[in-house]
Amino acid sequence: MPFTLIASDQPASLAFTDKGLQFEAAVAQFGSQRGWTARQIAVANVPTPASLTFTEMPQTSYLSLLRIGYRFVPPETANPEEGTVEFRRVNLE
Repeated sequence: MPFTLIASDQPASLAFTDKGLQFEAAVAQFGSQRGWTARQIAVANVPTPASLTFTEMPQTSYLSLLRIGYRFVPPETANPEEGTVEFRRVNLE
């Protein structure tokens, strides 16, 4: 299934520091793809490396919120779906 990890397109991936500062991801990497979005086929039960790069974010011990933007096309409908997944209190140490 084609899956897109989104850095700075909509819906954007955002990080909020423990001081309440907000930063938008500059680069997404998913498998071998890298850019402001990274699209690759996701294969069931095959681990695929993924990362988001946030620039100009100061040192912090944790993120109060990490919001990750994504887009995918389910094979049964072929209609693109997008959204975000949120993680609270993400430790960085």
